[in-house]
Amino acid sequence: MELPIDHFRLLGVTPTTDAQSVLRTLQQRLDRAPDQGFTHETLDARGELLRASADLLTDEDRRRTYESHLTSLVGDDAQAMAALEVSSSHEVGGLLLLFEAGQPLETFEQAERCLQPPRAPSLGSGREADLTLLAGLSSQAAATEYRRQRRYEAASQTLTRGLQLLQRMGQCAALRDQMATERDQLLPYRILDLLSRDLAAVAQRNEGMALLEQLVQQRGGMDSEASTMLSPQEFLAFLAQIRSFLTLQEQLDLFERWSRAGSARAELLACKALTASGFAQRKPERIAAALERLAIRGAPPPQQTDQACLLLLLGDVDQAEALFSSTAPQNPHHAIDGEDPLLVRLCAVCRDWLAREVLTGYRDLDSEPDLDAYFNDRDVQSFVERQDRRRRRAEAEHPRPATESVTATTSAALSPPATATGGSLASTPVNSPGSSMSPATPAALSAAGSLFTGAAPLPPLAESMVPGWDLTRDPHHPFPEELSRASMTPQFEQNMEAEDPDLQEVPLLRWSDLHPAQLRSNLWEPAVSRISTELAALPRPLLWGGALVVGGGLLATGWWLWSPHVADQGRQDSQVAAPQKTPSPSSTAAPTQPQAQPSATMPTPAQALPLEAAEPSEAQMRALLEGWLAAKAAVLAGDKPAVALEAVARSNQAAAVEGERRRDQAHDRRQVIDTKVLDLRITEQSPRRVVLVAELRYSDQTLAADGAVIETTPPFTLTNTYVFGREDGPWQLVSFHRGG
Repeated sequence: MELPIDHFRLLGVTPTTDAQSVLRTLQQRLDRAPDQGFTHETLDARGELLRASADLLTDEDRRRTYESHLTSLVGDDAQAMAALEVSSSHEVGGLLLLFEAGQPLETFEQAERCLQPPRAPSLGSGREADLTLLAGLSSQAAATEYRRQRRYEAASQTLTRGLQLLQRMGQCAALRDQMATERDQLLPYRILDLLSRDLAAVAQRNEGMALLEQLVQQRGGMDSEASTMLSPQEFLAFLAQIRSFLTLQEQLDLFERWSRAGSARAELLACKALTASGFAQRKPERIAAALERLAIRGAPPPQQTDQACLLLLLGDVDQAEALFSSTAPQNPHHAIDGEDPLLVRLCAVCRDWLAREVLTGYRDLDSEPDLDAYFNDRDVQSFVERQDRRRRRAEAEHPRPATESVTATTSAALSPPATATGGSLASTPVNSPGSSMSPATPAALSAAGSLFTGAAPLPPLAESMVPGWDLTRDPHHPFPEELSRASMTPQFEQNMEAEDPDLQEVPLLRWSDLHPAQLRSNLWEPAVSRISTELAALPRPLLWGGALVVGGGLLATGWWLWSPHVADQGRQDSQVAAPQKTPSPSSTAAPTQPQAQPSATMPTPAQALPLEAAEPSEAQMRALLEGWLAAKAAVLAGDKPAVALEAVARSNQAAAVEGERRRDQAHDRRQVIDTKVLDLRITEQSPRRVVLVAELRYSDQTLAADGAVIETTPPFTLTNTYVFGREDGPWQLVSFHRGG
C-alpha cells in the first residue's frame, strides 16, 4: 500500500528538526498510543513504522539522500506528492499513522477500499475490526473538517458513507449512534448550503427544498413549539435566514402549502409574499387577495395596521384612515410625528412596513417602497377607478344610516364579499356593498399622491409571479381563482370592461326597448306634451296651417307603416323580440317540451356542447357547467377531455388550467378530481350574460408518477358562483368564485 505522506509528517517533525529532537518525538509517540480500542497487532505495526522513520531521519547520509529526492520530486512536478510504501502486514498501522497526521479523508477512503471485496479481510478477524473502527473515526473527523470549512453537504455525505459502511460490517454500535446524531444536527446547515447555491443548480436547490419540508415535518409543523433540534427562537432565526435564498415564487408555493396544513405563521408569510408580488409587479388584485386572507383570520391590532396599509395600497383612503386611527393606541409605530395629518402618518407607516417586512427577504426581488411610482401606474389607477365605481354604485343602491359607527363600517369593509357583482374582478371588492364611508375619489388619491416621496418607477420583474396553487379548491381560502391566475394585461382588462355590465356607465338598449309601444311611451308622449305647450302660444291661422302640414305628414307615415314590406318587417321584428318577453306564470309552470329526437337516447352533455342557444335553459346551463368541470378534471388528470376547454371557457380560464397541468408535469404528478353538481339555480340571465350559483360535492387526490398518493382532499360541499358570457360564438365560462 502507498500512503500519501513522507517520513517527516509520519513522525510529526519538520525538515529542520535535529536527530536528538527526532528521538524525543519518537519516544513521545510510542508512549501515547491511541486508546480507541485498536488491537495489539495494529499498535505494534504502528510502532515499527515510527521507528523506521526515526532511523532514517537520524542517519545523516540516508536523511541527506531522502531530502534530495523530496526536493527533486517537488521540482519536477508541482502536482507530485511524496508517498511511502507499506507492506500489507503493516497497512492498518500505516493508516492509523495517516489518521494521526491529520489526513482523515484519505484515511477513510483507503480504509473503505480495504474493506471492499476481494481485499476484504476475513470475518471476525482483528484486522477487520481495526479497519472498521478506523473507517468510522476517520469519516467522523473528515466531516468535522468539512463542517469547519462550511461545506455542510459534503460533511453529511461523508458521515452517511461511514454509517453505511459500519452498518454493513455490523460493528461499532455506539460510534454509529454518535455519527447519526451528528448527521441529523447538520440538517439546518445542509438546507442553507443547498439553497444558497446558484439558481442554475436546480437539482441541489430542489433537494434543499425537500430537506426543508422534512425539517418542518420533524418539528410537527411550522408553528410547533417543540425544541428537539431547534428551539422556537432558533427556528425563526433560521427561517429568516433561508428566506433570503428563496425566490418570491418559491416562497409563495412553500408558505401556501404550510398554510393549508393549518399554520397561522405560514398564512401571514403567504399574505406578505402576495403583497410583495402585487406591489412590485403593480398587480393590486393580489394585494386584495392578501387583505381578504388577513380579514378572514381576524388579525390582532398589529396586523390590523397591516390591513390599513393594504387598504391604502388599494386606494381606499377613507377605510385605511379609519382602521389606522382605531388601532393607534395599541401600535407604537403611530408615534411618528403625532401632530402630522393622519394620512401623512399612514403613508410613513406604510412605507416603513413595506421596506421592513414586505419587500425584504426575497432572492429575486430588489424593490423600493416607492408609493409615488405605484399609484402612478396605469394598472393600479384602473383598478382603483373600478373599485370606486362599484362603491359609488353600491352606496346609491344600498344607502346606510349615517348614525352607524365607523367601527362597524370598517368591519364590514374587511369581511369577505358574499356575492359577486359580475366579471372576473367583480367578486373582489375590498369594501362591502353597504359601506357608508365615502369612496377614495380621484381627487383624494391625487392629494394623497402629493404626500408620497420615492425613487423612480420600478422596472417590471423578469417573469410573472403567478401563484402555483388552485385557490378555488381550498376551502380555507374562499377567494376568486382569477385573482392569482389571470394575466392582467391591458387587453384582458378591456375585455373585462366589455363583459362586466357593472363597468358600463351607459345602460345598453334591448330589443324590447325599441318596440313601437315602448318608443311611444318613452319618447313620443313627452315630446307631444312639450309640443302642445309650444303650439298654444302661436297665432291661430299659423296653427291651422301647421296642423294641415302635420296631418299630411301623419297620413304619409301611416301609409308607409302599413305598406306590405313594412308589415313583413314588423312580423319579423315581433318574432325576434318574442324570446325577450318575460314568461307568464302559465308558461313557467308548464315549460315547452323539446321535440323528440329521431333516436331513442338523449344526448350526453358532451354532445350538447358547445352551447349555442340564444336563451339557454337551466338544464342546458347545467350541462355546460358539467362539461367545464369534466374538461378541467380530464386535463389535470393528464387525459384528453371529451370537450375541449376552449369550447366551454374563455382563453384566460383555459390557460389557467393548462398552466396548472404544466406545473404538475414538471413535478411528475397529476390530479384526480371528482366534482358533482348537487344543485343549481340561475340568478341573472340576459342575452350575453348568465350568472348561476351551484352547490358542488368536491374531492381530489394528487398522485405521483407511479400512482402513489401525495395529497388527498376528503369530500366536502361548497358553493360557487359561475359567470358565463357569449359574444358571437357559444356560451363560455368567464369567471367563477367561491360563495353564492
